[in-house]
Amino acid sequence: MIRTIVLAALALAIAFGGGGWTLWRLMEAEWRPGALQIGPWIAYALAGTPDADPYTKARIARGAELPLGAGEGIAFSARRDSAGAALRPGCAYRIEGALPPSRLWTLYVADEHMRPILARPPLPSALHARKVIYDDDGTISIRVSPAAAPGNWLALGATGDFHLVLTLYDSEISGSTSAREVTMPQILNEGCDG
Repeated sequence: MIRTIVLAALALAIAFGGGGWTLWRLMEAEWRPGALQIGPWIAYALAGTPDADPYTKARIARGAELPLGAGEGIAFSARRDSAGAALRPGCAYRIEGALPPSRLWTLYVADEHMRPILARPPLPSALHARKVIYDDDGTISIRVSPAAAPGNWLALGATGDFHLVLTLYDSEISGSTSAREVTMPQILNEGCDG
């Protein structure tokens, strides 16, 4: 009798513990169900809608986030460069290429909880569509580094893990958009200190 109770309690502990651990890992993961991944950029187009998957809803609730609605825009984040290497604070990166059509876009550096990381004033902590110089073909080239650079430059004030967050406002991208239909800029590593 006691053996049956102990085995049942052990089975329940393993089930709840394993399920909780799996859920926690999935909520912390870079990629989750419902993701739209284009190169290193990942977004959850349905995050601000009732159709969002349960894991995205749980992450939003836990982080007290306010995602953009379906008609408002979409936020892409990247933890890795286009070669697949993790973004590091001692490196310089270049974001280059075409952006999907949108009324406005913003780019900033964020911590692992997606909070903006501010560079020392007066260095630029964020850029937007009306604050950059576009190439002749309409593409962008933005340097992201701790050291100042000519042209479009975003100061990298991070000391630990960070994301690049590119938010497209009033964009045509939706939950039914396929990754093959969208072109996103590349994130190229231009070298690291140390």
